[in-house]
Amino acid sequence: MGELVDTNSNYIAKELPRIGITLVRISQVGDNQEELVSVLKEAVNRSDIIITTGGLGPTDDDITRESISQLLNESMYIDQESLEDMRKIFIRRGINMSDTNIKQANLIPSACGIKNEVGTAPGWWVNIDNKNLIVMPGPPREMHRMWQHEVLPSLLERYNNSLIYTRNIRTYGLGESLLNEKISGIIDSFGFEWGMYAQPLGVDVRIRVPAESEQQAKSSLDKLEVALDGSIGDFIWGFDQDTVESVLASNLLNNNLTVAVMESCTGGLLSNALTQPPGSSGYFKGGMVAYSGVLKQTFGVDSNLIHKFGTVSPEVAADMARSVRDLVGSDIGISTTGVAGPSTIEDKPVGKVYIGISSTDGTHVKELNLPQERLLVKQRATNEALMTLLKLVAN
Repeated sequence: MGELVDTNSNYIAKELPRIGITLVRISQVGDNQEELVSVLKEAVNRSDIIITTGGLGPTDDDITRESISQLLNESMYIDQESLEDMRKIFIRRGINMSDTNIKQANLIPSACGIKNEVGTAPGWWVNIDNKNLIVMPGPPREMHRMWQHEVLPSLLERYNNSLIYTRNIRTYGLGESLLNEKISGIIDSFGFEWGMYAQPLGVDVRIRVPAESEQQAKSSLDKLEVALDGSIGDFIWGFDQDTVESVLASNLLNNNLTVAVMESCTGGLLSNALTQPPGSSGYFKGGMVAYSGVLKQTFGVDSNLIHKFGTVSPEVAADMARSVRDLVGSDIGISTTGVAGPSTIEDKPVGKVYIGISSTDGTHVKELNLPQERLLVKQRATNEALMTLLKLVAN
């Protein structure tokens, strides 16, 4: 019906390179059994590993099981173990199990069930002429859990001797062209395959290393990282699946530092990001969304600065950071003020943002000129504030 956004393909596409599996194609198929059988047949002829998500529910338009059964000309049967697991889930939730749910316990002789720890639809692992068809549920929460706890460990075990190992190096502060100039010769001298991928927070460098073992691959990658550190070490902020929130949290906790936030144009996104990692109470003192000039003054911002320079100004951004640091008693204060749009403010254009940061090292302000789209302004300003904070804490 076109009302669902496919995030599962994006998730799997990011996961596969981590274990050295090359993604050949992504296909989307509607609730049409003949079309799905045709796409599955083509995929099996083309690839060693085929992964599907969705179509494992209890309704008539959930046809993935039926399509695989037709493809292989195998009759389905009720797997009693899967059925019993489903009944336990419904009992635990205090819900009566409908007879329509029984179809979710179906299997075929070529398949074994994949345990679903957070939903009612078991997955299938189907062997087709020594090829693997992996069938997972559509809800992202269920699919992610099944991938991490069931599918990924099994893939690593089955393909341990033939996988290519990867390392993702996350950088910030260098454009793709300049980054390429600094690292291409170094990586090429090691003979590794590699590529660069622009991200919301900088550029990722993904390196593929053929090796007989994980230990051998790690040794090769460690040597490469030493070589790269001399060229781009100041621009590397993380590796593999690191997020800026998790890296920042580790740095704040390891350095026994606390932070407080006064934000305006980001509307609470910065405080939300800082409190995403578990244990954030160990470093996050508190935050406030001071959207109006009056509220900024209430929290200690100098009214003279607001009247003289306006709420969207480097002077007010700096005083917001200083004020929240003093008010809350944190080691670091950080602020955002800007114009998210669609209208200008105080003759400042949409996309103009100032980030203030105050610590024992002094108070500094970063000016940004972001794309003139409200949501992008808020998201990009939040990301830039996080990276500004990480750079301060890491140094």
